[in-house]
Amino acid sequence: MLTQEKIKTINKQIESFNSDPNNLPEDKIPVNIEEKIKKNNIELNKYCFDLGDDILGEIKKENGKFIINIQARDHYYRKRFTMGHELAHFIKHKELIGDGVDDGKVGNKLYRTMYRKNDKITSKEEVEANRYSAELLIPNELANFIYESFFKDIKKEDSLDIDINFLEFLSKKFQVSTAVVSFRIKNLIKQS
Repeated sequence: MLTQEKIKTINKQIESFNSDPNNLPEDKIPVNIEEKIKKNNIELNKYCFDLGDDILGEIKKENGKFIINIQARDHYYRKRFTMGHELAHFIKHKELIGDGVDDGKVGNKLYRTMYRKNDKITSKEEVEANRYSAELLIPNELANFIYESFFKDIKKEDSLDIDINFLEFLSKKFQVSTAVVSFRIKNLIKQS
């Protein structure tokens, strides 16, 4: 259950995290994913209308420069995750990108991906990119704090019963979907 005490505790921890001089300005919550992309000399188009309705985003190389295109119609929190996902492909799978990687919606999975342009990118790389994006937008230090403070006593089999109001609160704080918050928390519960 979302309480004033939980809100104060989370806000205080985020303030502490944001005031840490070891954290770069773009690492402060909410993480400035657009600045991180810019610092990697990647062009960003977060309002791309040229992608099909089933495509969330893509990273491609044109004229020697990397470009990330993000579906114009998606909610900003969804776009932030997709930006992190495409940045992960650049950081972790740059040699596999070739002419491009597009990620689209398939079914009703938590992280929906489909590959049309690049068969070098497998589900392994897609899982890595999803994990990287989730960990980038909800840094481990804060995810672990939230887990230790509020979810440590939840059993694996009860992890589906996470309070939706608390997920929505965290979603707004980190500017990610509730699915991303839930993914991070459930993974910590599974690891315990």
